[in-house]
Amino acid sequence: PRDQIIRAEHECMPILGCHLSRNAMAMERANTDMVCKAVQSTVDAILRVDNCQLRSHLLRQCAGWPQVCRLLRILPPKDTDHLCDAVDNMMSQAFISATGVAPEGNQWSRVRLPAKKGGFGLRRCKDHAEAAYIACSMSIFIKERADPARPPSVQDVIDANIFPDLDEAVERYNNKVAPADRIVRDCPAQDNMRQDILSAAITGKQVADYAATLDVTGQAQFLSCTAEHSSKWLTSLRPNPTAPDAFGNDAIWAAALRVYLAIPNSLPNDIVFCNGCERDLSNLPPRDRDYHCLTCRHGGDVPQRHNAIRDMLAKTARNNRVAARVEQRILGPESA
Repeated sequence: PRDQIIRAEHECMPILGCHLSRNAMAMERANTDMVCKAVQSTVDAILRVDNCQLRSHLLRQCAGWPQVCRLLRILPPKDTDHLCDAVDNMMSQAFISATGVAPEGNQWSRVRLPAKKGGFGLRRCKDHAEAAYIACSMSIFIKERADPARPPSVQDVIDANIFPDLDEAVERYNNKVAPADRIVRDCPAQDNMRQDILSAAITGKQVADYAATLDVTGQAQFLSCTAEHSSKWLTSLRPNPTAPDAFGNDAIWAAALRVYLAIPNSLPNDIVFCNGCERDLSNLPPRDRDYHCLTCRHGGDVPQRHNAIRDMLAKTARNNRVAARVEQRILGPESA
């Protein structure tokens, strides 16, 4: 009921895991320094891992955004700008230290895109702060609204004056997305206000802006990296981490990441053989040395990508009512 919402302003009442009271918000603002220290502590622990691929995986899943997301949901974006700046700077330095890859300028835009969109998945907190705050505010208001039969509009939630600076957060969000994805204040605050949907609109604008800066060759490379399963090698870990493969050397894995993110660089001169197939790389041109770590057949990475693409094509054919058999064995007269 509405009186519970009003009472929540004065009591420390948790709703959907968030505290709405003004005192609770003040306490959370005071804890931002502690959050920065916690992020730095997590990053330091990740950087002590002696495997580049594992460090990258942990950096995406455990540090930065996952640690500050709760704060961004309950505090107005203008109150978390300094926190987001500090965490984003820490994560940028951690990316360089963890992978050995140092992006410059617009290359950071590619790194911050999700892996399935051709990036690395290093989400920038400041880009998604408004989406987190708006989605949480709308969810709480809808859950506690007085009249279930009448869905509130976005303007109704703003006018309730329960969530500080919500009006400004909506304005900031609309400046980050395409015109078609902007929040209309008269529309109902329902399913389209979920955080995943709001963040997807921000990501879509970032993808379009990045692609617009590329030439034809760059756009073709970027498009190939957004295809289904193309980032599987980046986001998944090997079933047997102790077995040697093409990514057994951190410098080789970093070279593969540069190729994937279109960051020009080549393998260091001291990398003269593949850790998987033990092929001599010293006599290969720089471009071939860079690509070898993505095409080496030792360790199962190439067959796994082949099987993923094969299964996707077969599924697409069946969905369109086209008979498809996956690598059917053909037994002919000459077969043994």
